[in-house]
Amino acid sequence: MDLLKEDLRPLLQERIMMHIYQELDEEQTKQVTAFLDEDKIDELDAYVRENIPTFDDFLMEIYAQFEDEYLENMESKE
Repeated sequence: MDLLKEDLRPLLQERIMMHIYQELDEEQTKQVTAFLDEDKIDELDAYVRENIPTFDDFLMEIYAQFEDEYLENMESKE
């Protein structure tokens, strides 16, 4: 199970970043990219929380969608 979680982590992280970029304007996305390039994760977290006021809800929605899709795929393979 832990191995499966590790396999899914990059997919979930990619999806989160995609949604973050969709929420922000061009200047903000440049700043996010700069934080990522410089591996400034704490600054990135603070920045997106400042610019996406409902960030926790935003994340929970992405997690829920990801989980639903994962479970649907698992059920269809049975």
